[in-house]
This record gives sequence, structure tokens and C-alpha cells, in this order.
Amino acid sequence: MPVSQWVLMSSFLPFDPKDHLTTSRTRRNLPHWEQSGCTQFVTFRLGDSIPASKLADWHAERDEWMEGHEEPWSPEEWREYQERFLDRIERWSDRGYGACWLRNPSLRKILTDALAHFDQDRYELDTFVVMPNHVHMLVKPNHPWRLGQLLHSWKSFSANQINRIQGRKGTLWMDERFDHLVRSVEQLERFRKYIAENPMAAGLEPCEYSLWSRGES
Repeated sequence: MPVSQWVLMSSFLPFDPKDHLTTSRTRRNLPHWEQSGCTQFVTFRLGDSIPASKLADWHAERDEWMEGHEEPWSPEEWREYQERFLDRIERWSDRGYGACWLRNPSLRKILTDALAHFDQDRYELDTFVVMPNHVHMLVKPNHPWRLGQLLHSWKSFSANQINRIQGRKGTLWMDERFDHLVRSVEQLERFRKYIAENPMAAGLEPCEYSLWSRGES
């Protein structure tokens, strides 16, 4: 199905700068904005996907930058933030640091099943890719569910199951996440393309990742 037809057939609503925004912060002080009915691009990672020394330096540099940039950020500031900080995190993730538990198909299926479980009930999935140590997705939470609640559910369930199977204890997922309110159909298509091409960019074999798209299901 061509992307343009898929968009027209979906319930996609772009971010509306004039509508109400809900703001929250994580423990690492990263702001998160949500708007009812709006699709979000979300990335979350395994806890060991980035070396601790690199992550500490990254946090220090990012926190210093944020002190000089008051919210709400302009599109230019968001672009600078992505280029200086988010793109760097993504490059590190694609290098395959850590145990990469999700490279294992049976462990990866635990997460993909969890993502699909409440699809078209608590939320509407558009597309996602589960990489060896991180996840990218496009999702629209349905009222009254918030993105933070959905992520907590996915992470908690998958962590308990994977830890049990692997005979391990402790934190599986990184606390921090990145999320971005999708602002246009053009941006939606760019995110879809990015998600679809991420495995190839990381040099992965088909058995090392799981890619799902509603337009192809």
C-alpha cells in the first residue's frame, strides 16, 4: 500500500501547537510533551546499550546545553538538540554495545508480543523495529492512557520475563526515553523510513531484529 494511501486511511493527527500540551519530566530532567490523539516517535533502550562513561559525559554536556535553552524549544533548537545529542546516542546504540539481549529471537518475541497485546485498545501502533539493544516505534496512545504508562507496562512485563528466562536480576531497561510529537504527514513518513532502514544502517541480519508495520500487516 502506498504511504500516501496508508496515511489517508489511518487516524493520524499531527501535533497542533495551538492545542493543550501535557508536560512531564523524567529523573534525568528530560522534558516530555504529550498531546491527546497525537502520534509519537519513541525510542527506548536496554540499560547497558551505552557505556557508562560515554553516557555520563553525554548527560553533563546535555544538561549544560539545557540550562541555556529555556522551554518550549523552537524547531531550530529541537534540531540542534537532535543533532548534538540524540543522533550521537543513536550511533552508539547501533554499535551493539552491551549484552544485546534482544538479538535472541525468543527474547525479542516477548517484547513484540507485549507491544501487540493492547494494540487498537490502549494505543494504536503504526510501525516499530526491535533492534538488539533498542526499540524505535510510532504509536498513538488512546485516552486516557499516557505514553509513560504504556512504556512502564511494556518494560516491566518484558523485563520480568527476560530476566526469568536468563536467570538474571536487576534493571533491564534504561530509565530515559526519547519521544517526539509528530508534526506533519511528511515527518511521519520520514520517521517510518528511518525505522524501516535502521536495521540495514546497523548492518544487521534479518534474524537479529523484528520489524512490524501496520501498512504491511
